[in-house]
Amino acid sequence: MIAPWLAGTHSSLSKRIAQGTLRGGILLLGDPGLGTQTLADSLAAVFLCEGRGEIACGECSGCRWASQKQHPDLLVLSPEEDSVVIKVDAVRAMSEMLEKKSARGGYQVVIIADAEALNIASSNALLKTLEEPPGDVVFVLCCREKRSLLPTILSRCEQCVLPTPSVEQATQWLAVHYPQLSSPEQWLRWAKQAPYAVGAFLDNKYDHWRNRLFDDYLSMVSSPGDALSLTAGWQKASLSIILDIVSSLMSDLIRLQLGGGSDCLVHQDREEVLRQLLALVSPSSLWRYHDYLVQVRQHQHDGILNERLIRDELLLRWEADSERKREEIPC
Repeated sequence: MIAPWLAGTHSSLSKRIAQGTLRGGILLLGDPGLGTQTLADSLAAVFLCEGRGEIACGECSGCRWASQKQHPDLLVLSPEEDSVVIKVDAVRAMSEMLEKKSARGGYQVVIIADAEALNIASSNALLKTLEEPPGDVVFVLCCREKRSLLPTILSRCEQCVLPTPSVEQATQWLAVHYPQLSSPEQWLRWAKQAPYAVGAFLDNKYDHWRNRLFDDYLSMVSSPGDALSLTAGWQKASLSIILDIVSSLMSDLIRLQLGGGSDCLVHQDREEVLRQLLALVSPSSLWRYHDYLVQVRQHQHDGILNERLIRDELLLRWEADSERKREEIPC
């Protein structure tokens, strides 16, 4: 069942599919946690349903195959294992497959759930197929921000910005899908109001690692010790989760530094720790570390990050900065 905040978008696009007026490239813009992948899968099901209506029937061969990602006319393009980039060879292989006629005599659908993973070479290869798609081929691209894509790709896609759910919609959806949550509002703040992201946060034990990292960062400022012994305990945590937590920690510190109140914090339940940290850091060191994190996130996106080294560097950098902070704070 489609999420309530996506229902209007899904309905309008499905009507156009049934009318035959939605073709070529469709770009779904929004955080993956808003349900871009779910919407893409649902639209693909409508394209591939043999009933040719506004709603996928869920009973025909096309619907059953599509739900299992086994439809011969459905291609899903994503980075290879241990990579964050969609390589040009994968796009060329896709283009060769599309040259063949549809196996079921209908649409061929290509889903690119992480279009930001396209590099220059693979983007240019995709552009060639977008410009002259063979037969009834539809591309459904999902992307956080359109600036991540080449302007020429944007010009050949119909852009659809996904709406952000209201707090009521999001909490009700979480209550149905994750009834075990005792504080859904807190999880939504952690997930930046993106409900579908909460599942991944739960799987990665976000709450546990959030508390661990907050304590470790405070420890390195209040009583500096062996940073590497602390980071050794982070090895079971996803690097993406670590970076999410540390980035939001720094953002909360900056909000407090600029005079923000409790209601603007992501980590409202750890405000006491945040204020302890703020009392021990200087503004210049805080902004330096924030800029450093921005660079790390960019390197992660570009796929040029050594995960093992960066885990150690995160706290070593914080440890070094904390020494400068103490020097900068006047007596």
